[in-house]
Amino acid sequence: MAFLVQIITDTLQTLYEIFGISLLTAILFMFAYLYCKEHGVKEGIRQWIRKLREDPDFRKMLLFAFYTAMILCKTLFCRKIWNQPFKNVLGTWGFYEDGKLYTENIENIILFLPFIALMMWACQDILWKKREMNAKNYFLMAFIISLASSLFIEFMQLFLKVGAFQLSDLFFNTAGGMAGAVLYWIYYRRKREMRMKKM
Repeated sequence: MAFLVQIITDTLQTLYEIFGISLLTAILFMFAYLYCKEHGVKEGIRQWIRKLREDPDFRKMLLFAFYTAMILCKTLFCRKIWNQPFKNVLGTWGFYEDGKLYTENIENIILFLPFIALMMWACQDILWKKREMNAKNYFLMAFIISLASSLFIEFMQLFLKVGAFQLSDLFFNTAGGMAGAVLYWIYYRRKREMRMKKM
């Protein structure tokens, strides 16, 4: 009997762990299915390849979507169940713990740095459609997006029981996002200055 209970438990746990990525994959597949049903598979593939070759915005969005999927897999979809989500709510705030290097905070910074930089790069026209892209508006928006994205991940980890809710994760994710925002801002300003010089 214990053997049967273990099999059922392991099966349900496996299904639970892959539920999120399976649902996301199914939703994305259905978007592709609807397009291909209306236009045909060959035309769908042809359009995708043409956009990849000719449209820089498509390539930017593809790279951003790819990195976002990687973050979701790392933080939510490909993690084991964690039964103590409030074990250490404050988290670890330094880079050393018990005399050893604590790399999780560094990883949180590195994880969000390209995420926000890629978002600002890929979604610039969407984010700044009706606003002027000055430093104050830009960094405020970057901060809000970084914090909101990190909060979303932390609450989803809590809801799905695949990680611990930690305030230090919020801080270091947001710090990484702001570092990415600074890098993109430097790139954006230099590109703009070069364009002005050419005129």
